[in-house]
Amino acid sequence: MAPAYDEFEEKHSRRRSLSDTIRVLPRIRRNRRTIACITALCVFVIYYISATLIAVHDSPTITEPTIDDTVVAPGYQFHPILGFDDKSGVEAITIEFPALYNSLRIASAAGLRSWNQNVLFLAATVESATALAVTACEMSKAGRVQVHFGFLGDSRISAEEFQNLSGVGADSDCEISFHDGTAKGHLEVNLLKKAVKHAIFHMHPYLHPQVLVLDPKHEEHAMVKSMREAAEKIGTPVIDIPANAAENVLWMSRLSSSSLRAWNVPKMEIFIRGDEHHGNLERLLRSLQGANYYGIKPVRLTIEVGYYAPLHPFTQEFIERFNWPSRDRVTIRYPIAPPKTYPIAEAIHHVESFFPADKDTSVLFLNPNVELSPYYFHWLHYATLEYMYSTYLYNDVSSLYGISLISPKAFINGTEPFDPRLPQPSPYFYTVPSREAALYFPAHWMQFYDYFKWRIRGVLAENHLGKDRNGQNKQLENNRDPELNEELREDRDELITNPKRKRSTSARSPIERNFTIPKVNISSDFSSSWLYYFTEYATLRGAYMLYPNCGTSPDISSLAIVHSERPSHTHLTSGHTLNVGQNEQKLIQSNTLLDEIPGWKLSSWLVHPIRNVAGEEVDENTLDTDATNYKAQISHYCPEEESDDLQSVKELLCNTL
Repeated sequence: MAPAYDEFEEKHSRRRSLSDTIRVLPRIRRNRRTIACITALCVFVIYYISATLIAVHDSPTITEPTIDDTVVAPGYQFHPILGFDDKSGVEAITIEFPALYNSLRIASAAGLRSWNQNVLFLAATVESATALAVTACEMSKAGRVQVHFGFLGDSRISAEEFQNLSGVGADSDCEISFHDGTAKGHLEVNLLKKAVKHAIFHMHPYLHPQVLVLDPKHEEHAMVKSMREAAEKIGTPVIDIPANAAENVLWMSRLSSSSLRAWNVPKMEIFIRGDEHHGNLERLLRSLQGANYYGIKPVRLTIEVGYYAPLHPFTQEFIERFNWPSRDRVTIRYPIAPPKTYPIAEAIHHVESFFPADKDTSVLFLNPNVELSPYYFHWLHYATLEYMYSTYLYNDVSSLYGISLISPKAFINGTEPFDPRLPQPSPYFYTVPSREAALYFPAHWMQFYDYFKWRIRGVLAENHLGKDRNGQNKQLENNRDPELNEELREDRDELITNPKRKRSTSARSPIERNFTIPKVNISSDFSSSWLYYFTEYATLRGAYMLYPNCGTSPDISSLAIVHSERPSHTHLTSGHTLNVGQNEQKLIQSNTLLDEIPGWKLSSWLVHPIRNVAGEEVDENTLDTDATNYKAQISHYCPEEESDDLQSVKELLCNTL
């Protein structure tokens, strides 16, 4: 029995061993794969660290040939990581940054990406560093960006000493990463300029800052020039921080890195159509000139003089001497012919007065009776950067068509006063455009331009169906668009010869469509203005304007006020008087912009209340629904051959059925 049992046990043992081997084999393979991955990762990390240490030798250095004018010799090239490669054969000296790598190597890994939230402040003097530190600290507290602070120049200033003296070090509540890019020793000017430039080159691969913030007022010109040259080389925009930024431009610290990167991108043109009150025009121009722009100025100012109110000699002399923003940026228009008497002509004249030069050029339309606060531009620039150049998706902000400087005095039906009925002080969105002082964004203005061009075809055709004084059919006005003239003639002739005939419902025939805006009655003065057509467009798009919540009470200061002198187009009937100067608001004379905004910053998108065309509180979905219904009311099927000229408004006016 024993041999037989042993033989059985031996066979069974071999079978079990083979089975165990089969079951264990995949696990061993998995372990080998894991070990191989870990080994490869370790090798890569060791290689990266070794290469980095070799590249910077524990402290980034650059070498300069000892030649009299310190100009780099031919064949002598700089690499932002490896430093200078001296191929010239000239005896060289070394410029060292002994403390720079210590902070760069522990910087956030996000800095290795070209798109991040890093903002880099740069200073080469104690005065500049002191001026920048307050804003940098406020920016870090806001928490929307990662703040880095670089010290440049020679060893007369160090990051550690500055932190201890200024109170913005590790023990403070300012979360700032300091980088000591000061060079070792005292360098003569030409070498110091190169040291400043190449210290920035060393920082760039580790930080990839979205923007560099400088204080040129407290820096030597040579150092500022080197900083700008370095910024241009690495493709990073530069902000020249305004004077007393911590007080005057506190809202700057509330912006995101993408908004700060676009600091110098938005451009603004200003358009003023004058009336008979020339003193009002002078007052407006003085308020424009005296406002605070912190180095950013409008690209053009256009003043159109009224035909029936030629300039007074004093006003003429004032405008001739007016040189803001600069003399070559001021345009004066004197009309030759009297304006047309029917309302649509006034609307056409206004709309065609401006067309954006590019996607970043907005227009600010101002009533000549307006006077502006010295800080009006702060509100426009802050809101533009926050909502049009921030990290919001385009679809989130595509409904915002402009920014008003003043709250409406009446609803669109003429009822006064306008009350947005807000639970707390806050800016708000309103479908109806401002008639007094407002900025219009280029994308929406261009789309409205196309919509208006299509819309007036029907209006002009209707205007020309009547008889003139001789009983003859009215003739079309001389339009600048021959194609439009021909289309209007066809519309007119078809309706005259066969008024009962059902017209085509193509996009080229707006005459029969119902453009009545639902839920609201429009006052007569508003319905005859270009603003009515823009309200149609805004309703169709579900779009709105951003309004400041300054209210209408005389006790509240405002960014702009409309003086109550009677404009040229107003005629008082007997028994009616106008109380000039009574119940007018005061202008904001100190930078209290953030005081009027909850949390001292503009809220995230769509947190602000929304008011529809009737002034009712609605949400984004309701606006979209109203826009869809209004589109169904005015749009028709558009044959492809008849809708090519609709351009950007084709999606608004044409059904796909």
